[in-house]
Amino acid sequence: QLNRWDGYFEELLNRPPPENPPDIPPARHDLPINLERPTKVELERIIKFLKCQKAAGPDHIPPEALKADIPTIVDILYDLFGKIWTQEKIPQDT
Repeated sequence: QLNRWDGYFEELLNRPPPENPPDIPPARHDLPINLERPTKVELERIIKFLKCQKAAGPDHIPPEALKADIPTIVDILYDLFGKIWTQEKIPQDT
C-alpha cells in the first residue's frame, strides 16, 4: 500500500511544466497592506468571528476556549503581538 501511495504522489507532484502557461498580467496597483500592530478592537472582532464546533488549529486551541473570556484573551494576545512587533526584524536577504 505504501508503494501505491508513493507512486501516486510521484506522478502527481513530478509533472512537467505546462506547454502553454497562462498569461497572467501583473497587477496595476499594489494593494494597501497595514503593517501596524493589530488593535485590541481588531483582535476582539477576530475572536468573535471564529466559528465554534470546529477543529482546533495547529496550536490545539479550540475557538470555544478563546471565546470563553474574550477580554482576557484580547489582553494576552495584544501583549504577545506587541512583543512580536517590537522584535528586531530579520533581514530578508541572507
